[in-house]
Amino acid sequence: MWKGSVTTLARVAVLASLAIASAGAQGGTDPALEAKARAIHDRVIALDTHVDIDPRNFTSQHPNYTDRLSTQVNLPKMLEGGLDAVFFSIYVGQGPLTPEGFKSAYDADMEKFAAVHTLAEQLAPDKIEIAYRADDIAKISAKGKKVALMGVENAYGIGTDLTNI
Repeated sequence: MWKGSVTTLARVAVLASLAIASAGAQGGTDPALEAKARAIHDRVIALDTHVDIDPRNFTSQHPNYTDRLSTQVNLPKMLEGGLDAVFFSIYVGQGPLTPEGFKSAYDADMEKFAAVHTLAEQLAPDKIEIAYRADDIAKISAKGKKVALMGVENAYGIGTDLTNI
C-alpha cells in the first residue's frame, strides 16, 4: 500500500504515465523503462477524477455498467486497464433559474447518486464500493475492490435551497 503523500502519489503516477507514453511515442518500448513504469503503476492507486455517467447504464437490465459498454469507463475496462478508483460526475447542465428548473436538476442529480449506489450495493458489491472519506480509498482498494467516489459538478441541482447540500 502507498505510504506517501497525495502530492507525491500524483507525481509518481504522472511520471509513470509519461514513461509509458514516451516509450510508445518512440516507436518501440524499452523493456526496463516499461517494467519500472508498470511497477510504479502497480504500487499506486490509479484514479480517474471525472467520469460522466448515464443512469440508464446502472440498472439491473443488461447491458449495464458491469458489462463492457461503449462508454469510456465501466467495470470491465477498469479491471483490464488497472484503474482503481473513479469520481463519478454528478452533473446536470445549467437550465432555467426557476423553482421548476432547480427541481428538475435536483431530481437528475439524485438519479445519478442512486445509480452509483445501485452499482456498488446491488449490481457489483463484490467488485466496487463507495468511498465516503479519503481514508476509505486505501481501505477499499486493499480489499481488491474498485473505488467509487462521487463529485457534484455545477451545483445547479442545489438551487437556492442550501438544505439540498
